[in-house]
Amino acid sequence: MPFYVSARGGALRAAAVAVFLAVGLLSKEVAVCFIGLMVVYDLIMDRPPRGRRAAVFIPTTAVLAVYVWIKILTQGELGDGSSAYTRGVYYLSEAKAFLLYLRLAVLPVNQNADYNLAPALDTDGWVALSLLILTVIVAAAVYLRKKDPVVSFFLIWPLACLAPEATIVVIPDIAVEYRMYTALAGLAALAAVMLSRLTETRRPAVAVSAVFILFCILTPARNRVWATEYTFWSDVAVKSPWSAHPHVALGKVLFNEKDYVKGMAELRRALNLAPEGYTVCNDVGLMSLEAGDVKGAIEALRKAVDIRPDRVEAYNNLGLAYRQSGRLDEAAAAFRRAVDIDPGYHRGHFNLGIVYDQQGKDPEALAEMAEAVKLSPRDYDSRCAYATLLLVAGRNADAAAQAAEGVAVSSNGDERRVASELREKASKKAGLP
Repeated sequence: MPFYVSARGGALRAAAVAVFLAVGLLSKEVAVCFIGLMVVYDLIMDRPPRGRRAAVFIPTTAVLAVYVWIKILTQGELGDGSSAYTRGVYYLSEAKAFLLYLRLAVLPVNQNADYNLAPALDTDGWVALSLLILTVIVAAAVYLRKKDPVVSFFLIWPLACLAPEATIVVIPDIAVEYRMYTALAGLAALAAVMLSRLTETRRPAVAVSAVFILFCILTPARNRVWATEYTFWSDVAVKSPWSAHPHVALGKVLFNEKDYVKGMAELRRALNLAPEGYTVCNDVGLMSLEAGDVKGAIEALRKAVDIRPDRVEAYNNLGLAYRQSGRLDEAAAAFRRAVDIDPGYHRGHFNLGIVYDQQGKDPEALAEMAEAVKLSPRDYDSRCAYATLLLVAGRNADAAAQAAEGVAVSSNGDERRVASELREKASKKAGLP
């Protein structure tokens, strides 16, 4: 924002604003809110001539248009496509979430990474209260626009920052704390302006100091929660016991610490809470497979496939579970389904080649592994697996060539050693130097 204000004097600086916006969008998509702040700044703080205003807004609008086009081209929509809410329900729910954000801004206690707010299906009392508060804030900003433009601008700032994900971009979570990060910058500025006026007398200064000390005490307490992944997700699981997500995350942490008993307990709790949730079923299946509970993994992954039959990862993971259980025909069918859905899915072709090899279907195994290499030429596993299959098939020169590529794409000493040994073996059989 400060750069935008200073950029209003020349076209070069205006272009730089567009560049900084593009960089911001590539790092954090919430940077899109700064276009709204630019508009608000012009409306409240200053009204530059149309020519100078266009010099800034044309490049930034172009950056935004390209960003939106890429998002829709790659994802099919602006959101991530996994939200289960209609836009009407989402808007009402976001209105209710605003009350939570307001409370956290004033009194940041009982913070949580997963608030698990229930969606607002109609305009209940909380939604009505939120809409009333929003109306009062906007009305106050309009009223103060000429009398006190600084206060007016910083009143609108939080709303402009929250607006993109509360209106245009529908995402799965109704309320998450990260949405407040840029909004808090405006609130902090507003608080600084108001406090600078209040502390001209002694009594308000004492009250402000007391609040400041309180926040200084609360901050280290919150830092202890963030000390490790275990303390963080344990805190979330306690505060949101009816949400499956923190139990899955805590289960993953426990798995990483090799505490499979407690990890599986968390996963079972998550599955009981969200038996129809694709992500939960998929994660539970993968971690059950890691823990050696193949039966439980197959059960969870079959649910994932039933819930989202369009997801190639679901079929691929189910195939891995079937393969580990020795049910090769079912594993091949699952991998085949994955590549039927997405012929460009490299891991599906790779895993299908492995299963065909285990079944003794050499031509099919070679064809699938060749496709895997074609789709991901820098994948070490595919290169070495293809080289091994070629060696078994007696195509020694081709095997040596693939092993050499494996050496080239290896990422560590062990991989390089294995690929080099495979290349030497194939070269020797092929009579190559």
